[in-house]
Amino acid sequence: MIFRFRARQLGSQRTIEVQLQAPVGTPVEKLKLAVRASSSEVDMDPDSIQYVGSIDTDAEEMVVPVDEIDTPSALSEKIPTPTILGWYSPIGTAQANNKCVVPGCNRDATYHLCEQHAVTGRVVEVNGEGFVVSSWLVERAGQMCIIRVNDFALGDLYGGRQELEHQLSVQGYKVHALISSEEELEATKEHYPGLQITRWPPNLPDGEDSQ
Repeated sequence: MIFRFRARQLGSQRTIEVQLQAPVGTPVEKLKLAVRASSSEVDMDPDSIQYVGSIDTDAEEMVVPVDEIDTPSALSEKIPTPTILGWYSPIGTAQANNKCVVPGCNRDATYHLCEQHAVTGRVVEVNGEGFVVSSWLVERAGQMCIIRVNDFALGDLYGGRQELEHQLSVQGYKVHALISSEEELEATKEHYPGLQITRWPPNLPDGEDSQ
């Protein structure tokens, strides 16, 4: 489920729309806190955030501004495409400059999760902020696919790997593996021709093929 919010851009009258992907039934107030947490990264006024509605479809897999809404004084603009920076391992990595977003944790973190809660994944950058997007090989009704979830959502919405795997189980998915490297990801895609890669929550058969 995609939850939509709007807020004013700092220093202007433009309205930015932000989309956040989360499971059906997630409290809107909790999602609003997640949007507020990212407000400085997308230059929006946190006090102006308003819930707009939800749509049952896929969207970008992280909290980012989707579009600026047309206003009488300015045209709308698209955001930059996320940049892939490489692969992340939570052991012995870069300096920890952030705090873990798992509720009640607050340990030092390189991205959004501390070493205890972090999982391996592909690092992408959006508007100067890095996210670790993990890939999970799962199976449902005999069909294999890869689901992706970014580290902010993994920690803030699910509290880490254990709850995510539980949610997948509730959805009828069997987790076969957390992909541990770019090479393993490519080998898995070769082993399962036509393998679907979809964002969380999984939405077969409408997943989006991806690199």
